[in-house]
Amino acid sequence: MDSRSRRENLRQQIGTSLRVLLGLAVMIGSLAFGAWLKMSRPRPNVPAYVRLFGGNEERLAPLKSPSRMEAFRLVRFEDDPQAGQDYRAEPCLFVIPEKICQQFSAALTSSELSRIAWRACEADYDVKLAFYRDDQEVDVLLCFDCDKLIVLSGNDNLGTANLTKIRTPIVTAVQELFPQDRKLRTLKTSGPSGK
Repeated sequence: MDSRSRRENLRQQIGTSLRVLLGLAVMIGSLAFGAWLKMSRPRPNVPAYVRLFGGNEERLAPLKSPSRMEAFRLVRFEDDPQAGQDYRAEPCLFVIPEKICQQFSAALTSSELSRIAWRACEADYDVKLAFYRDDQEVDVLLCFDCDKLIVLSGNDNLGTANLTKIRTPIVTAVQELFPQDRKLRTLKTSGPSGK
């Protein structure tokens, strides 16, 4: 084989290799672009509250369909270093009726929930709601001064949300649970602190 035919053979091999590599690059690029498109689209079958609070529907099951619920009035300790905690939790003194439990659940899993906008306030939580299902627990802390709620599971903060659009059913239910509490009894159903 002379040098000319070797060069021609080498050119053909290089050309074939480049076409194969180009084909692989196009195929990998197409797959990557397709995966990116699939991931970037909102998943329409996932409820808004699940996307808002971490994306794990199973973990939020107690919030959607609780088997039981507890409510606590949170009272801030006044700079007491001996307390060891920020709040004292005073439980609701009666079994929470199913109607109120469903009212909370419906409001807290509503599509009306939205991410909280930044506010220049430090949340002073008024109420803790504990939702149970089997051995799972999801807690919701409510601050009516800045219309903020936070969802917790174990030691994990699952997210915060704006309470404004669901304030009416939440305030109404909280007032039924704590009718003797002066601050909660005077809450308005619209705007932070009734503003």
